Amino acid sequence: MSSRHPHPARGQPAISFATDSAPRTHRNRRGEPPQRQRLALELIGTLGAAGDLPSLLNLLVRQVATLTPCPAAAIHLLNRRTGRLELGAVHQPAKWNLDKFESLPQHRSDRTAPESAKLARAAGGLGYVWKRITLTTESEKIGELSVAAPAGRPLSAAKRGFLAMLSQPIALAIGNTQRHERLQQRLKKLDRIVLDHARAEKQLQRSRDDLRQLAQHLQAVRESERERIAREIHDELAQALTAIKFDLSWLHDQLVSEQTPVADRTRTTMALIDSTTDMVRRICTALRPPLFDNFGLTAAIQWQVREFESRTGILCKTNLPSEDIRLDRDRAMSIFRVLQEAITNVARHARASAISIDLRVESNTLKLEIVDNGVGIDGRAIYDVKSLGLLGMRERVLLLEGEFQIHGRKRQGTRIKIRVPISRGPN
Repeated sequence: MSSRHPHPARGQPAISFATDSAPRTHRNRRGEPPQRQRLALELIGTLGAAGDLPSLLNLLVRQVATLTPCPAAAIHLLNRRTGRLELGAVHQPAKWNLDKFESLPQHRSDRTAPESAKLARAAGGLGYVWKRITLTTESEKIGELSVAAPAGRPLSAAKRGFLAMLSQPIALAIGNTQRHERLQQRLKKLDRIVLDHARAEKQLQRSRDDLRQLAQHLQAVRESERERIAREIHDELAQALTAIKFDLSWLHDQLVSEQTPVADRTRTTMALIDSTTDMVRRICTALRPPLFDNFGLTAAIQWQVREFESRTGILCKTNLPSEDIRLDRDRAMSIFRVLQEAITNVARHARASAISIDLRVESNTLKLEIVDNGVGIDGRAIYDVKSLGLLGMRERVLLLEGEFQIHGRKRQGTRIKIRVPISRGPN
């Protein structure tokens, strides 16, 4: 005998069956012999150990053929997409070739003459009658169980009843296995989705890291350019203006008293040079505060607050460390730029009359808090892509491996909290 299944192996379900009846030494009410009843109980008890669907189907057709007994048995499963029965497994004599038939007829009258001839040749040229039993679970057809009997010796009523008794546990085993394999397929699909999502998330994080590295490089280049431009303006333009003023002063001293209009024009030009020199000094200071390089972050913040207070009239209350905070140059400059941007936003948008600035170091962490009494920032503006100032502050702090928080309440002001480690982490 040979068993055949055309499908690949899949996952293993956990299925078990139990029976309330025990084997007896005499025939039961349906007339099954004790040996057949015992084998049937063993079959039902071992359905869950068959493994995957192909193994289960092959086990079923072998056992059904043995228990009936009959020369051949087959199970056809219903294809849900096409609505047709497809061969799942067949147990047949070695010379038979029934696995070519998609479905098996129940009676001779069900077959046309060409089909009868083909089936007869496939069944060794002998005449057989096929008994088909529909397999259903929850009133839904899932396939058919077919057994062959010689045309001259059809299946007895006892055998037909015996097959009907087996059909329900067989259908349940097949249905549970199919559901298990569909679940396994869904789980594999879900695993692929999760894996793809994790891969995309990793690529997105890598892209974010690359963009932040680029932003950090651009900020370093910008600060370097600011320092260079401030130095060149101070060294070249400021000195040239000073030399021009000296020359004009000498020329003014050479004028005689009768040249009053020329002397007045000279004094006006020297005053213009003085105002231009002051403007150049302010530009250089804005580009690169000299106090920052000479005295550190705390002194630069004190100078910036005084300049802001005198320029805007907004009262500034500060709580700064008595000694300068030891930070590397780039980190200190980033904190200073965040402070500049924060108080500039207050002057532009908050309509505040006072600002509180608190700078301290706790547990190797620098903490900066800026609070105003203005109109309060709108929650939608915090993450608005057009809020470039806030975006710049947030990105500067993130590049320092820090935390940036901003909260606002209507007509109660805005609070900005920044936490930055004193030194960069190992990564």
